[in-house]
Amino acid sequence: MKELIKKLILPITIISFALVTKWWYVLPTDARETFFWGFPFAFVGEGWHTSGSLQFFILEWLADLCIFFLFWLGIFYVLNQVAECIMPPKWIIRALWTLSLLVILGYGVVIACSYPIFKLKRDWDWEVIGSGYKFIWQQTPPVN
Repeated sequence: MKELIKKLILPITIISFALVTKWWYVLPTDARETFFWGFPFAFVGEGWHTSGSLQFFILEWLADLCIFFLFWLGIFYVLNQVAECIMPPKWIIRALWTLSLLVILGYGVVIACSYPIFKLKRDWDWEVIGSGYKFIWQQTPPVN
């Protein structure tokens, strides 16, 4: 199972974490209406200190990443119990790791260019005005 985690579950977790997200259009306490993203918890949102900035919440991000990892671990655990050995060929493992490293690099560039603010957790309440799911290549829909 350790080999399965290292070779399949980690890269699939990174890729799925980056591709599938939920958008939240919220009204924070004492702030303007803002978009936030993350599934199942919103961990990144528009920053308020300058245009084009982002704010990140570390605990929510870690919780989301752990949930994605446990989801894929559960799926592959069940598959591993049903099928004796589900290790794919090396070229698939290399392709998954290459794609996951490109995802990490892409997100690193976005974070570096966004004048980020990192906070341990969100310390204010909000009222959710709208929400929905999207893939990373889709645009966040406008909310009226």
